[in-house]
Amino acid sequence: MENIEINLNKKAGVYKIKNLKNNKVYIGSSIDLQRRKRSHICCLKNNTHTNSYLQDDFNKYGIDNFKFVVIEFVEKTKDNTLFVKNMLEIEQCWIDKFNSSNRELGYNKSPIAGSTVGVKWTEESRLAFSEKRKKNPTRGMLGMNHSQQTKNRMSEYRKGKPISEETKQNISNANKGRKPSIKAIEEARKYHLGRKRTDEEKRKISKAMSGANNPRYGKKHSKKSKELIAKSKYKKVINLDTGEIFESAIFAADAYGIKSRVNIANACRKEGASSGGYHWQYYEEYLKEHPEDTDLKGE
Repeated sequence: MENIEINLNKKAGVYKIKNLKNNKVYIGSSIDLQRRKRSHICCLKNNTHTNSYLQDDFNKYGIDNFKFVVIEFVEKTKDNTLFVKNMLEIEQCWIDKFNSSNRELGYNKSPIAGSTVGVKWTEESRLAFSEKRKKNPTRGMLGMNHSQQTKNRMSEYRKGKPISEETKQNISNANKGRKPSIKAIEEARKYHLGRKRTDEEKRKISKAMSGANNPRYGKKHSKKSKELIAKSKYKKVINLDTGEIFESAIFAADAYGIKSRVNIANACRKEGASSGGYHWQYYEEYLKEHPEDTDLKGE
């Protein structure tokens, strides 16, 4: 694999790997170009490269038909975060210029520099990467911000891509037992203050929580539970996710299109439980737990 620069050791920059037969390119960046070049060659020769498109063509055309070319050097700075951010933005410009994520023109699996969108990992790779991140948790984009141009590209790329059921379930599992902070509740309360849900929103919430989707589906209340529910008829409740306060579970159920106040009352009594997709608590108990929350007491 030929290269236009001889001494690349410890030099940082953006490079391309060009297929001399079909002119397809792979764009990448590295803080040590010489080491990255050796890594590419080693993986390609051993048929273990993570980029299957590049590996397939390498196997087909051979090493003599590929060229490693540095297209822009990036000067290192004392601020490593700023340096990496700058290098990724430069890499992004070259990905855009060569349109290297277009399968007809290049080998990049993702149109976003530094992103793993579209990359499939083996279980062995996931475990190895996990161990590596545990040793050095500050790698990657931690503490960095994308430029507006990169954000716009990411937004355009993701538009129209529906969330899979598996992703929805992962989000749901991650939120189980979650209790929002006082600050989050107050911010949500101010946002929803005076806002009324439309009939369409109520219908959607009701439909989403009907039948088997309802956490109380198929369950029966004990005698003690029924007595507690009866007592809760006129007790104020607070939506912990939005900060909204209701005179009773009945009003809350009506506002969110939930068929029965019973579901909200159950969620109030059991920490981490939810109804209508939200977490609830009796307002009186909430104030006992958060006596410093004077803003809410003044409601």
